[in-house]
Amino acid sequence: MDAREVLKTNQTYREDFITRAIYNSNAIEGSTLTRNETYALVFDSNHCPINANAKEIHQAINHKRAMKLMLERVYKHEPLTEAYLMNINDLINENILFGGAYREDPAIVSGSSKTFPGPEEIEMFLEKFIAEYNELVEKGFDMEDVAKLHIEFENIHPFSDGNGRTGRILVNSMLISGGKTPICLPLELRNDYYKILETNNVKALAEIFNELQEKEEERMNDFIALAKA
Repeated sequence: MDAREVLKTNQTYREDFITRAIYNSNAIEGSTLTRNETYALVFDSNHCPINANAKEIHQAINHKRAMKLMLERVYKHEPLTEAYLMNINDLINENILFGGAYREDPAIVSGSSKTFPGPEEIEMFLEKFIAEYNELVEKGFDMEDVAKLHIEFENIHPFSDGNGRTGRILVNSMLISGGKTPICLPLELRNDYYKILETNNVKALAEIFNELQEKEEERMNDFIALAKA
């Protein structure tokens, strides 16, 4: 079944997927929120006490709003645009720092030896990225295309903060736009993931994405079967 249709019609799966995506993506960046705390925050549950600072709370709520925007645009078959990309990053950073604009300083990523484009080059690199993204969604793509584009985006590092979270939302935006099953990159793969990004290993990232997609398909089918029962 088309992932867009499942995410639209199966509320239980949609909440499960969004919760896991938010929890893991923020945890990769250092958030200490648990999965249960994340669910309580983003789906208004009062059954779990929240033990987190204000930044982590905003990160979870912001991420849900960014994913909501992503899904709305995917459902409408709207292409990736510069304004949409900036809006996603702005939502991710709301009430934390100024987002939705390109960085004005050189990018410095802890533990990375990479050299990123200068601020004056960002718009040019993103224009190419957006065109390639939209062309692949229109014509069809495989997981190596998704992995390649994700690495390209992280190598541009266009924003002051939230590049990883924005990039991972774009991965699922691309997959769901193509009717494919989304993925949830788990916290336990953080070190492998960072190493792959550092070495630009497209094939290794595609392999991980494919494995995660297979697991997600199984999970999605379980939710579909439960709904039918």
